[in-house]
Amino acid sequence: MVAGGVISAAYGARLVHALTSRRLVQAIAFLLAAIGLLLLFEVLNPFGHVELLPPDPAIRLIVGGVLGLVIGLVSSMLGVAGGELLIPLSFSSSVSISKRPAPPASSSHSA
Repeated sequence: MVAGGVISAAYGARLVHALTSRRLVQAIAFLLAAIGLLLLFEVLNPFGHVELLPPDPAIRLIVGGVLGLVIGLVSSMLGVAGGELLIPLSFSSSVSISKRPAPPASSSHSA
C-alpha cells in the first residue's frame, strides 16, 4: 500500500495543478460526497470484522497495491494524509490493529 500511495500521491499533486479551478472543485465535491456516502453506509450497516480477501498473499499484495494507489490519489487531491481512508480498511482486514505499523508522525517546523 505504501508504494502505491507514494506513486499516486505524486500523480495526484500534478493532476490538481493541471485541472481548471472548476474541474478541481467538481472533483473534490465528488470525492467528498463519495466518502460521505461510504461513511453513512458504514454507520447504517457496521462492517465489524469481515474477511474480505482470501488468505493468498499474492492476492492481498495486489489488492493492497491497488488500494494504495487509490488512497494516495484521493488523499493528495483532497490535501489530507490518507488516514481517513485507511482506518475503515483496518476493520475489514485480518490483521489486528495492534500489529499495524504506526503512521508516520507529522513534523511541523516553526520559522
